Amino acid sequence: NSGAMLITTTDGYFLEVNQAFCKLTEYSKDEILSNNILTEHIFNNKNIFKFLKTTINSITQVEDIEIQIKTNSGQLKHALFSANKVTFNDELRWLIVLQDVTKRKEAETKLRESEKLFRSIWENSKDGMRLTDNNGKITMVNNAFCLLVERPKYELEGNLISVMYKEHTAAIVLKAYINNFNKHNISPFFESKFQIWNEKTIWLAVSNSFLSLDFNNHLVLSIFRDI
Repeated sequence: NSGAMLITTTDGYFLEVNQAFCKLTEYSKDEILSNNILTEHIFNNKNIFKFLKTTINSITQVEDIEIQIKTNSGQLKHALFSANKVTFNDELRWLIVLQDVTKRKEAETKLRESEKLFRSIWENSKDGMRLTDNNGKITMVNNAFCLLVERPKYELEGNLISVMYKEHTAAIVLKAYINNFNKHNISPFFESKFQIWNEKTIWLAVSNSFLSLDFNNHLVLSIFRDI
């Protein structure tokens, strides 16, 4: 088994570990089993074995508790902790399996930071920003876009792009957008005069770019600047 595995007493003393556990913790097997290294030195969640001991009569296993491992070099790693109650020579033991999820946690942290940065740019931009799908439906707009077209978010998000245009041009604009989207032929930049729904005329510089969320899911990010 490639997972990190160990057997401990109910008090958390090491009885056996595999090489994957040694690799994860950066301790040798001899160091761990000599009792010089205690579980509390490695498991940053020091109460995990207290929890196991208090519940040993009521549960037989716990699954996927997220904990931190402190390695020999002092690095903190994230792991999913699962424990099964087993019996050896009439003695209760814990058979523990650890799944290293450090890379996943780091990726999640970077994703949250990226989303936070995107949200900050999105909300604070003085330019109007709009996300639209292949059907011309508006999935998201920022406040600056609402000010440009003089419509609130609830009248824009979830509706087609045609809601921002005068009635006699709305269908034409929507048809052209869908056709260009399907051909992946959205103009990356243009300047044009827009007659919006309330008869007002505005000149806008528009930048467009395709965003690929996954293989079958694409959006267009459009940035509108009042010129």
